Amino acid sequence: MQDQPYRPAVNKGNLHRNKFKEQDNQPDYRGSINVCGEVAELGGWINTNRNGGKYLGLEITPPEGYVFQLVPENLESPPSEGPGGPRPGDASLEEDMPF
Repeated sequence: MQDQPYRPAVNKGNLHRNKFKEQDNQPDYRGSINVCGEVAELGGWINTNRNGGKYLGLEITPPEGYVFQLVPENLESPPSEGPGGPRPGDASLEEDMPF
């Protein structure tokens, strides 16, 4: 049996303390997350807010070549485009065609 890299289940993730942290710009925690089948790396930094409270700030690094699409916060229904472009049957397909 060949060793496979760990891959979280769909819509799950994990964070672990970064035992190799040497500089402040390196995350305190590292891990990965699987969003709808796309696995991305996570970094977490322990931060302090203005009132002295602690919180975990996160940074996500998408897979190479993958571009996350921005979705307006006030969007009531999901966009017709997903990670890979317009969905089949989307009317915007014809609008974007140059011919």
